[in-house]
Amino acid sequence: MRWVSTVGLLCAALLLLTQAAGQNADDEEKVVVLEGGRALCGKIVEDEEDAITLQMEGGRTITIERDRIQEILTKEQVRERFKERLAQTNTESADELYSLSKWCEKYGLQAERYQLLKKVLKLSPDHPRAKDELRILEGKLPEAKKKASVAGITVDPKLISKPKTSSPGKKRRGIFSRRRKHRRHSKESKFKPKGTKAAIKKALEWLIKHPIRVRYAPVGQVVANALAGLALMSVGARPGQGAAGQKLSQIATMMMRATPNVRGQECWGLGFGGMFLCEYYKRWPSDSMRQAIQRVVERLLKAQEDTGGWGHDGSHRPNSLGYREFMMVSAPCMATLGMAKRLKIKVPGDAIAKAAEYAQNSSFGGGIGYSHMPRNRGAVTTGRTGMTIAAFACCKLRKHPLYARMCRFLQLRLRHTAISHATPSLGWLGSAFGAVQMGPSVWDRYCKELMPTILEHQNPDGSFRWIRNPRENIKTEDQLGPVFCTSIYLICLTIDKGHLRFLSGKYAR
Repeated sequence: MRWVSTVGLLCAALLLLTQAAGQNADDEEKVVVLEGGRALCGKIVEDEEDAITLQMEGGRTITIERDRIQEILTKEQVRERFKERLAQTNTESADELYSLSKWCEKYGLQAERYQLLKKVLKLSPDHPRAKDELRILEGKLPEAKKKASVAGITVDPKLISKPKTSSPGKKRRGIFSRRRKHRRHSKESKFKPKGTKAAIKKALEWLIKHPIRVRYAPVGQVVANALAGLALMSVGARPGQGAAGQKLSQIATMMMRATPNVRGQECWGLGFGGMFLCEYYKRWPSDSMRQAIQRVVERLLKAQEDTGGWGHDGSHRPNSLGYREFMMVSAPCMATLGMAKRLKIKVPGDAIAKAAEYAQNSSFGGGIGYSHMPRNRGAVTTGRTGMTIAAFACCKLRKHPLYARMCRFLQLRLRHTAISHATPSLGWLGSAFGAVQMGPSVWDRYCKELMPTILEHQNPDGSFRWIRNPRENIKTEDQLGPVFCTSIYLICLTIDKGHLRFLSGKYAR
C-alpha cells in the first residue's frame, strides 16, 4: 500500500509539473505578425476561435481578429530568423546593420538591437539616427541585456554619449507649462466613396502577385517599376515587412541598379525612377541609394535642353515628329531635381530655374500645354498642370507667379481630368499630385468628383483598366498592361495617407 501511495504522489507531481510547463508556455511572450507586416509583442491572455487578446508591455490589452493575423511566433522562432538575417548582412556596412536594428525593434529583440546600434556608431559615428535611438534604449534596457553579445560585436562604450540633463541652477517648468511636440498625422479625406478601402486592399493583393511587364518603349520597365514602388509606399508598405514590403525591397534593389543606367528614351525613366528613389531614400536612407540618385541627377543635367525642358532622351536631336522637349516628361524630371536638392544632393540652382522658365513658356491661361512651341502651348490639360504643380512644390517654388495661376486652373478644370493626351492614366495621376499639394479643399473635390470613376474601372480580380479620354481614340495604354494602370490608380486612392514625403504634399506625415 505504501508503494501504491508513493506511485500516486509521483504521478500527481508529474501532472502538476506538466500543467506548470504548459502554463509557462502560454505565458511566454509571443510576436503576432499582422497582414501588411506590422508586428505586436506581448502575452496571449485569451485565445478564442475568431480572435485573440494580447497583453502588451505596461499591461494594456488589445483584441485582434484572426483574419488579420499572418502568423504567431515565439521569441525563439524570432531569434532564429534574426540569425538568418544576420548571416545575410554585411556587418561592416552601417546602413545594413541599422536596417537590421529596425527589424529587431519591430520584433522585440531589444538586446540584439542595442548591440547592432553600438556597431553602427562604431562604423559611422555621425549616423543621423542611431545615436538618438541608442540614448533612448540606454535608459530602458536592463544592464544584464546590455552585456549581451551579437555575433561577437563589441564596442567601446565611450562612443555613446549620455543624454543632456538640465543643470541644477535652472528652474524646471511645471508639467502644465511644458511645450510638447506632437507628431503630425495624416488626415485622409472623409469624402472618399464607399468601397474605397476594399478596392485598395484588392488592388494591393493583385499588385503583389503579378510581375511587372511593359511592352511600350517610352514607358518601359523602369517607369512601371517606379510607379509600382510608389504605389506600395503610398499604401504604407515598409521594406521587408510582409508580402508588400518584400515586393518593395525587390523593386528598390532593381531601381538602384537600373534607373541610373536606363537607355532608350531614358528621360522617362530618369524622371519617374528618380522620383521613386528620392521618396525611398527620404524614409530609408542608404549610401548606395544616395549614389544612385547622384548619378540620376548627373544624367538629367546632361539631358536638359537649352530651353530648360527635357525630351524623350538626352540625344539633343529632334525626334521623328520634329520636336525635342515637352512638359509631360519635363515635369517629373524637374520634380526629381527638386527632391534631390532637398536631400542635400548637389543640384545647380540654374537647372531648376531653367526648368521653371520652360514650364512658364509652355503655359497658357494658367494651364500647362504640351510643349513651349506655339502650336502646342494652347493644348492645356488638367493632369499635365497638376503634375507641374507637384514639380514646383518639390522644388519649393510655391511663390513663383506661375504656381498660383496653375492652382487656379486646376481648381476650375478638375472635372476635365479625363481629357488627357495619349496616356490618360498619367493625367489622373497628375491631377491627384496637384490636388494634394493644394490642400484639403481641392483634394476633397478630387475624392468626390473623380474617385467614383476610378472605382468603376476596377476589375473583379483587383486590377484596374485605363479610363479612356472621351476626345481621343489613342490606345497607347493597351500596350502598357494592367500593372501600369493599377499602380497609378492605387496611388490616386491612397496618396493622402501621407506616406510619400514629397508627393503627398500637405498630407505628408
